[in-house]
Amino acid sequence: MASKRKRNVVTLEKKLDIIEELKKGKSQRLVAEIHSIPKSTIADIWKSREKRVKHVSSSDHPNFAKRRCIVREAHYDKLDRACYLWFLQQRSKGAPISGPIVHYSCSMLFILMMILAHSKLAVVGFKSLTNVMA
Repeated sequence: MASKRKRNVVTLEKKLDIIEELKKGKSQRLVAEIHSIPKSTIADIWKSREKRVKHVSSSDHPNFAKRRCIVREAHYDKLDRACYLWFLQQRSKGAPISGPIVHYSCSMLFILMMILAHSKLAVVGFKSLTNVMA
């Protein structure tokens, strides 16, 4: 049975270095040889360069963001930022924080945000309905 290929995990910092080398005019083949990475990986890094640069530049902690290997966007960006803000506030107060506490609080924030979103839609829908009927 054939053995599985070892996966190379490339940090975001190294990906940004690769992007800079490619911008300077080095070929993808040469960069792949220098970093001992397959050329297809270099091509993928180049294709998604805008996403990676945007992630680091928009991050609250760019040095921490560079140490990451994978860039994932949150499904609910506003909720993600609200939970992070709540977390920072609790840490500054010195309040004890555990996984279940974070989970519960973020779930409540999600429910509250959904209620507010639907109530705004209901008000807008009601106003448009009354305008049509008048």
